Amino acid sequence: MFDTPTLLVVDDEGGICRACRRILKQAGFRVHVSRDARIGLGRAATEDYSAILLDIKMPEMDGFQFLEELRKKNRDVPVMIMTGYPSIGTAASAVCLGASDYITKPFTPGQITQSVLRMLALGIDGRDRS
Repeated sequence: MFDTPTLLVVDDEGGICRACRRILKQAGFRVHVSRDARIGLGRAATEDYSAILLDIKMPEMDGFQFLEELRKKNRDVPVMIMTGYPSIGTAASAVCLGASDYITKPFTPGQITQSVLRMLALGIDGRDRS
């Protein structure tokens, strides 16, 4: 039986959470969202997600802190960094912390869907799973 991938979107912007949920549900994924990074990290530690979509700039805990804590607990889940403030420095930091992909906001439905599909096909180790 085919298991539908479940994604976690962690972003403090409600509009981004709603857009990701709508776009990715239409693409056939189960989608959970958290507007609070600490709550999202707790969910990521206790639930089995196929991938996590993570904003960098959030109050209380930024995406890099989230990713660092996540990697201490769960090394296998692919993580996509989403940012409205792209730079070579943030991309390099994301890769160093084990992010699987990096996408800039605003993104189109096609861009986010293709990024998630590519990330799930490759996994965290970069090997093709298809």
